[in-house]
Amino acid sequence: MKISLPIALLALIGLLAACGEPEPDDPPEPVIEDDGLTDPDFIEIQAGTFVMGFSEGEPFTGPDEVPRSVTLTRDFLIQSTEVTQGQWFKIMGESRPAFFSGCGQECPVERVNWFEAALFLNTLSERDGLPTCYTLVGCVGEPSTGCQLPDCGPPDRCEQSSCEGSFVCQEATFAGLDCAGWRLPTEAEWEFAARAGSEDSIQNGLLEPPIDCSTPNVALDAVGWYCANADSRTQPVATRNANNHGLFDVSGNVREWVHDAYAADVAQRDALDPTGPDEPTLGRVVRGGSWASNGADCRLARRLADDPARRSHTTGFRPVRTLP
Repeated sequence: MKISLPIALLALIGLLAACGEPEPDDPPEPVIEDDGLTDPDFIEIQAGTFVMGFSEGEPFTGPDEVPRSVTLTRDFLIQSTEVTQGQWFKIMGESRPAFFSGCGQECPVERVNWFEAALFLNTLSERDGLPTCYTLVGCVGEPSTGCQLPDCGPPDRCEQSSCEGSFVCQEATFAGLDCAGWRLPTEAEWEFAARAGSEDSIQNGLLEPPIDCSTPNVALDAVGWYCANADSRTQPVATRNANNHGLFDVSGNVREWVHDAYAADVAQRDALDPTGPDEPTLGRVVRGGSWASNGADCRLARRLADDPARRSHTTGFRPVRTLP
């Protein structure tokens, strides 16, 4: 399976609302300790049924967010924050993938593609003595190398904010939802945990104007880092209000890879433990919005797709694990 995306889809991915291209950070010297940054909290989410997609009367919705009832039959753990740079360094070793590396170990890791996220989760499972949930086949290149242009001069001029990652796999086989190891959340699990019972646009109410990058939105400002308040960069995790489950940054900071391949026809998909299409023909789903997103892209129902090989300074992830 050779993974590539049509140009039309890459146009769909153009969700950045920041003014101008931010400068890359100089990496700090690592100081890694066993604290909440590298051994983070996990939240238990109990199985249940919820309405996935936009709510009645919600503004700024998309045609691929049609509401439907979805049932999840497995309890799971989900990390309370996005994976941090400190956590990545602890698990993956001497690697500096983040564009905003100077933000520090408490900031979310970014510029990791879907395959690198799966590799991290397999490595985390092995560390914890758990089975791995992904079989990655035909992988080439080095993981966690960021986006540097070759032979371009000084390092600070070689960094790109996004690129097709040098670590790419031809196939990624998932062991299924009963796998006991760490994995990416399904799209339904992500939204169920992110909503925490809310039926509104964001965790603390209906998102109303302004949603642009020039004027902060009071409701969104309280819960997320986005283009109107993030100063064109990532920010330390857990510095905005958590949702009712105790999850931080489900609206903004970095978008999050989920397990599912993208499909627009969600109304035709499984309503019981959905995992998305078998083949990522249209890419993999990213959820949650980022520091560069406008308010509409930080809504809990918002769905976007990206090439699983693409590394971006707007995209990270958070782990989940099915509970017995």
